[in-house]
Amino acid sequence: AGTVEYLYHAATKKYYFLELNPRLQVEHPCTEGITNINMPATQLQVAMGIPLHRIPHVRRFYGLDEQGDSKIDFVNTSYPPIQKHV
Repeated sequence: AGTVEYLYHAATKKYYFLELNPRLQVEHPCTEGITNINMPATQLQVAMGIPLHRIPHVRRFYGLDEQGDSKIDFVNTSYPPIQKHV
C-alpha cells in the first residue's frame, strides 16, 4: 500500500507518472477532506490484503452498500462529483 502520483495534462488528456511512495503523503488530509475516506485505515487494510472493493469507506465513496462485497470497476466506474474544496 502506498501513494502513486501522476500529472494530468488537460490539453492532451494524458497522464504522466511522477512518483511512487510506500507511505502516505503529507497532503493526505486534503484527500480525506474531499473524499471522506480514512486514508491511514484504508492503507492498512490494503496492506492486510483486503481488496479495495471490500473497504467500507471506499464503497461509501462510490455510493455502494458499505457491507457489500460486489467488485468495483475502478477504471470505468465514475465516482460521484466532489461537493467541496479543501
